Amino acid sequence: MWFAYYLYKNGFVSAEDLIESIGKHHQSKTPVGKLAVDLGMMTEAQIGEVLERQRDSTLGFCELAALMGIIDEEQSVELAGIHLRYVDGWKHLVKNSLLTDEELDFHIKQFHRECLKRFNNSMSTYADC
Repeated sequence: MWFAYYLYKNGFVSAEDLIESIGKHHQSKTPVGKLAVDLGMMTEAQIGEVLERQRDSTLGFCELAALMGIIDEEQSVELAGIHLRYVDGWKHLVKNSLLTDEELDFHIKQFHRECLKRFNNSMSTYADC
């Protein structure tokens, strides 16, 4: 959902597209934790640890998993990118000619750069995780 807001905030999609994107996001029903287990990046026990901490955090799942040292920053960006691009239902933006494949890939990478910057800025704030 944050990615949809990023696209809207930066003028890449309209409010109507934002609403449709959020609907597609909720229809995907594939949690990022399940994807992490399927890719062999995390165990189910580690997923539980991250979800427990996430209740008291403003960070996303991938960022928090990296902050906790379960995955590294590169894996965090990779996992979030795979989830957004292939699992999370954003391909409808290309299918509906709202973005090209190249533009979608670019914006996913740009969004992750912003997330990584937020992650790095929050390291001191959440050092006790």
